Amino acid sequence: MIDLIIEEKLQHFRDSAMTNSRNESVRILEEYTAALEKIFQEHKEEVTRKAELEILHEKELIRREGNKEMAREQLEIKRRIGILNAQLTEKIFEEVKELAEEFKKTPEYEQMMIRQIQEAKEFARGEHMIIYMDPADRDKIRRVSEATSCILTISEYPFGGGIRVMFPRRNILIDNSFDAKLAQKKADFNFLNGGSVHV
Repeated sequence: MIDLIIEEKLQHFRDSAMTNSRNESVRILEEYTAALEKIFQEHKEEVTRKAELEILHEKELIRREGNKEMAREQLEIKRRIGILNAQLTEKIFEEVKELAEEFKKTPEYEQMMIRQIQEAKEFARGEHMIIYMDPADRDKIRRVSEATSCILTISEYPFGGGIRVMFPRRNILIDNSFDAKLAQKKADFNFLNGGSVHV
């Protein structure tokens, strides 16, 4: 009977030890699982944060590269527009020059020179002036001279037509030459802004 009591106590002790051991194992396992879960969550958050930063960084790189590419394209477009603008401007002024050559064959051209000389005479108020005509207008010198009562000088250098008037005392030049007017108009002309040419 004593053996039976001891056996029961031993069984009770074994059951109690096993229960405690199981409970302790479960507790340790739960703590370990919780610790692993926490480490996993922290790792996951860190990886997610790094991935988001990497995505932001890549987006910024792509945006910068896109901006650089767009800037390069804009420069290339401006360069091409500049070339076309120069070509079209050149063509327009070649046509204007041809029109000026045609105008020089008309009576209106002589009338224009006469008017410019009379304006120069008014400006001079009796002061000595030298009136130059283009060498190509040699055939018009007598008629223009008679119409203005002025002595005219043929220039040594061609200037495309029109007249030039020099006031030596004041060192003033009134340049109504076609070359000067066309050069000024060409310098001021901008095809892109709807430039117009009036000589």
